[in-house]
Amino acid sequence: MGYTNAAGTYKYLNKAVSDGAAFAWHGGDLSYADDWFSGILPCEDDWPVCYNGTSTSLPGGGPIPDDYKTPLPKGEVANQGSPRGGDMSVLYESNWDLWQQWLNSITLKIPYMVVPGNHEATCAEFDGGNNTLSAYLDNDKSNGTQPNTTLNYYSCPPSQRNFTAFQNRFHMAGDKSGGVGNFWYSFDYGLAHFVSINTETDYANSPEKPFAADLKGDETHPKANETYVTDSGPFGAVHGSYNDTKNYEQYQWLAKDLESVDRCKTPWVIVMGHRPMYSSEVAKYQVNIRAAFEDLMLKNNVDVYIAGHIHWYERLQPMGHNGTIDSGSIINNNTYKTNPGKSMVHLVNGAAGNLESHSVLDGEPRLNMTMFLDQTHFGFAKLTVHNETALSWNFVHGDGGVIGDELTVLKESASKCTASGSGNSSSSGGASGTKAPVATPTSAGTKTFVSGLLGLLVLALAL
Repeated sequence: MGYTNAAGTYKYLNKAVSDGAAFAWHGGDLSYADDWFSGILPCEDDWPVCYNGTSTSLPGGGPIPDDYKTPLPKGEVANQGSPRGGDMSVLYESNWDLWQQWLNSITLKIPYMVVPGNHEATCAEFDGGNNTLSAYLDNDKSNGTQPNTTLNYYSCPPSQRNFTAFQNRFHMAGDKSGGVGNFWYSFDYGLAHFVSINTETDYANSPEKPFAADLKGDETHPKANETYVTDSGPFGAVHGSYNDTKNYEQYQWLAKDLESVDRCKTPWVIVMGHRPMYSSEVAKYQVNIRAAFEDLMLKNNVDVYIAGHIHWYERLQPMGHNGTIDSGSIINNNTYKTNPGKSMVHLVNGAAGNLESHSVLDGEPRLNMTMFLDQTHFGFAKLTVHNETALSWNFVHGDGGVIGDELTVLKESASKCTASGSGNSSSSGGASGTKAPVATPTSAGTKTFVSGLLGLLVLALAL
């Protein structure tokens, strides 16, 4: 999310809080602190979010917003990266500070639940043109260049790698739900069991590579030239080969957590991870996430999987095992029904606002699995659990607060409500400075949630 292109989302999130939002659930890419380097790298001519640099076009066309008109140094990106200059350690941490202070109007009033995304991993994901970041981070050369990149795990300061800021700036329900810190955890709220998972590390072929994969021979610590800048984790134990997801503590915890859900108390089970399993923007990581978690979630009758990462809003058709479209669960374009064990509802919103603008298909076809796609608007989504058999989902535009997409999901009232097990894994946890969601008894009252981001947000509205 960060604070670039997020003013509209911020405005209507605050309105949602005033209207009774219960909690926010942000699925990663939180502050975009790792884009501190935008102030020292030149704008690429084909990058449409630069202003007062070598490119002056803005995403979406239309008039230039007033807050983009403040003169900035050439090459600086408006509203992110810090025009103040200075040491990168200050810029990275100040971006975190600015974002968290900006959100005080929300986080002082409701819990703000978070999930790790790729932008939390380290101080930089990749090098700049002419390897400017390598020159700066590895050789202390401001505005320098070098022929080859040398970026590696050790390039970033210790406090700015291996998800360190993410681990220390929040306090989620990992310990209370048997998970691990802010990385994976669960809690009950109203009629729903919410599960946060880590799609960045701690499973086989994760996007951020574990250090064990870098080791050669008898090494106990990898050499710099054996690492990549985003190498991270694992944050839980691995009982055997790191190439088998079932050996990872995260997988074992998720299996136990889902199996213990009390469907009499929380008939809805909703999982969030930063990266999607499916999208019209196809990527290899989606195959690996499905291989790690899809069968386990389907086996335990997960109803909805929410993700972000891709910088647009996308609603998929109900998806079964490894790409199978469950057309029988579609009542109409805006109404699905659950099909326990056979398919899940997949929702993607990576468009709450971000420095990098929107993702676009760029001539590639929209896949049949995609029911609705918005490549233009920023915004968040609102999820309302009406009762044990119905929930609704609305994508709210940051521009005017209008509803851009809506979905109703229906569920049959089970005669045996303990479909996934007879236990209960409720817990509580929340962002620092907020009161955490707590397990609440089933009631006839409506529970509403809101979601959206590069990861996402779920603002649970108690009506």
